[in-house]
Amino acid sequence: MVRIGTSYRWRLKPISQRLQSLVEYCLVKTYPGTDRGTALTTDNQLRETNKTPMSCYEIEALRLGLMNVLGTEDRHAREHAEKELEGHLEGPIGALADADSLSAIERHLDAALVDLEAEIAEADSDNPEYNYMRGRLVAVRDAEQAVRRISMQSESVLEGLGNAHDMLHETFPVEED
Repeated sequence: MVRIGTSYRWRLKPISQRLQSLVEYCLVKTYPGTDRGTALTTDNQLRETNKTPMSCYEIEALRLGLMNVLGTEDRHAREHAEKELEGHLEGPIGALADADSLSAIERHLDAALVDLEAEIAEADSDNPEYNYMRGRLVAVRDAEQAVRRISMQSESVLEGLGNAHDMLHETFPVEED
């Protein structure tokens, strides 16, 4: 029997499950002495009271960029992402949302990460959104790794197609006049 370590199990979970676990962990850290359910309730009540917008601009911009690259025509998903990003489509976030290639996505996501890291470095650790921002950083780094894996896999597919093409020509040579 092959044993998979916890770090590998973490990587095997879909990104949405990893993000949910991360959000729950951050909420429990934000509200010490609470369990997961109480922390979620407390967080939702505070959001309703303070109307604090907690949006992950980098993830929404990445979704838009990937929709561009993949040619996704899901109008509802696009409108939702654009609504979340309203007023924040400048700099790396705007460039990421408008990206039209995987290399552009990687470049603009890296720039957005630098901005997010700077924002966290300047934030006061007593700020109620501090743990959320740190969780957001982890989520965006995870997304960055996912994009890198997509790029590497795409390059591998491209290389494999080139090898298959070469093998076909070796197996069935074409005589040129």
